[in-house]
Amino acid sequence: MPRKKQPDTFRFTAPLETWKSKSTFYIISFPFPTEEVFGTKSRVRFTGTINGVAVEQALMPGRSGFHYISIGGTLRRKLKLQEGDMVNVELTRDERPDDFVELPEALVAALELEPHVQEKFDALTPGYKRSLSYWINSAKGVDTKVKRALEIVKRLESGTLKREYKKEK
Repeated sequence: MPRKKQPDTFRFTAPLETWKSKSTFYIISFPFPTEEVFGTKSRVRFTGTINGVAVEQALMPGRSGFHYISIGGTLRRKLKLQEGDMVNVELTRDERPDDFVELPEALVAALELEPHVQEKFDALTPGYKRSLSYWINSAKGVDTKVKRALEIVKRLESGTLKREYKKEK
């Protein structure tokens, strides 16, 4: 029997929960049967809003068969959320390929200045590229975005790029 056509956009309200592991994570549980809806038990990338704030993230599979949205500290502070707060979520599956990453203009320009570094950048995982892009785009000013992009290129070139993005003071 063919799978029933599912809605393109999913809207729901759910509490912000904590998930304790080695660390404490803040999550929002996805209340729909992910395997039925998307035809997969694995990660599903999406675009949408959380309390009206635009997000591009992934539904991550949990151990007991449910999927969840991980809410990092930056987003949680931006939304002023605490455990138990009700959250309005609207999401649509991101149909772009899993390896698609929209790069900030500053990073594209910085890589064009050092074309030999592009190969090292291309070897990074899509998730790591998204993380670097997010770090650049989280800067308020253009000068800071350019500074961060140049720092990434410099660290790629020297082989010292690690997962340590610190806010400039």
